[in-house]
Amino acid sequence: NAFFFDESGNQIVNIEVNVGLDTKELERIFQEQMPGSDIKVSNMGDTIILSGKVKNAGYAQIARDIATHLTGQPDKVINNIGITGQDQDRKSYQQSQFLQFQTLLSKS
Repeated sequence: NAFFFDESGNQIVNIEVNVGLDTKELERIFQEQMPGSDIKVSNMGDTIILSGKVKNAGYAQIARDIATHLTGQPDKVINNIGITGQDQDRKSYQQSQFLQFQTLLSKS
């Protein structure tokens, strides 16, 4: 935060500064590197949350790897990316995402 005061010592401005990940730039990189993907990026504190759809499990893993590289810690990435291609296994995917989310909540 930045505080500014007038000559009498009265606070006139309080600026809150939040420094975080440029999620739109990361989404652009994903779209460029994985054509046809629709990955959305958000963050919760220092955790990156990936969602959306990709054509195959390889693209989902690439997105996770990039996000993990940015955070420096695999447990700081939640991968909720759905797979629209033939190598999709919804049940195991949903179970793994549920476990990741439970792990994140238990660390809060």
